[in-house]
Amino acid sequence: MKIYQHLFYRYFYEPEFRRQAGPLGFNDQYLSSIDAMNWLSELIQLPDVGSYRLDPTTNTYQQLGEQMGMPGADFSLAPGQGFYPWSRYQDGIYGFFRMQQAGTFWDKLIALRALTVRDWGLSFTIDERFFINFYDLFPTEMMELFGGYVIDDPAWYAPRVRMAGTTPELYYLNYYRGQVQSPTTGEILPGRDSNVATYTDPAIQGTSSDILRLYAAIFSLAEFPVFYDTSFERRLSVFKLDNGDGFTIPDVQMDGSATCGYLVTVPGSAHGVCTTPEESDYIMYTSDRLHTPYLAVKVRPRLTYNLEEEQLGFQLLYHMTNLQNQVRTAEAACGAGCAPDQQHQLDALRARLSNGESFLEALIEVQRAFGITSWLF
Repeated sequence: MKIYQHLFYRYFYEPEFRRQAGPLGFNDQYLSSIDAMNWLSELIQLPDVGSYRLDPTTNTYQQLGEQMGMPGADFSLAPGQGFYPWSRYQDGIYGFFRMQQAGTFWDKLIALRALTVRDWGLSFTIDERFFINFYDLFPTEMMELFGGYVIDDPAWYAPRVRMAGTTPELYYLNYYRGQVQSPTTGEILPGRDSNVATYTDPAIQGTSSDILRLYAAIFSLAEFPVFYDTSFERRLSVFKLDNGDGFTIPDVQMDGSATCGYLVTVPGSAHGVCTTPEESDYIMYTSDRLHTPYLAVKVRPRLTYNLEEEQLGFQLLYHMTNLQNQVRTAEAACGAGCAPDQQHQLDALRARLSNGESFLEALIEVQRAFGITSWLF
């Protein structure tokens, strides 16, 4: 973090530093900052020990259990290749507890915090440090990592598995997307596509948890937005229809085009209907269980380009919409009764949907609790 702070200072206040090569030059410190970001991200994504099987519908490897070589598994991760998420203790002879197995939960939580924290409490004066975090220099990368956690889609952030014959090769993502200058507008654009499009090998599920998912939302909402840039907070915003947290969606967008909703529109509005998420301006998800409509709009702070993976609230409700449609399809396929494997799949889908809807309620409460952070406050 000290190297990152030093880089930030010299980049803005010493113009010649950007052309300085060699040790502690710009490239040296910039690449070191990227390595630090990737290393902390790798700590967050340490997979669990156990047996894994490919789910072709989601292109992810699902954990069957912590035992090695379980029936139906495509491969297993032994201790050292995988890491237990939770610590375990054994009973002592005289009633005290001894740690038998060290988990990685605290490592992951601290790594999440290290990527977001702005005030480390160091004993410097205000003139000698900056209240910065990795979002300030790598906003798209951090948005994709923390957004993947919030959306709960491992394809956005999790390590991938490449099969070399029958041998699995596990590799972690390089989150850095680089920068290129548009030849037409001169604007600085990401140098490559999203993680989903770039890393097409199957991802490993289960590197996250409900607790880490909620903490990712809390840390990012508390630390990413600043008084001069609230775009992250707005991109993640989800609200209920006709609720005081929301707002009226306009009929016309800033570019003059008519506003359209994904598949459905707000009742009583004059909005059009779009059939693909890319062309939609907002999405409304109505829960079959809670009978509550949730909305999220796309936020486009740039005039020339905006990325779909930046629309976090929209993507969250889009994933929820697809999951609810899967539940409806599974229920229709069962009819009057389900075969044991169909019932197991339906129960798993219902559990994921119920968990996702509970997270929606928690996210709305978190958005109310955490506002904009800056060095002024």
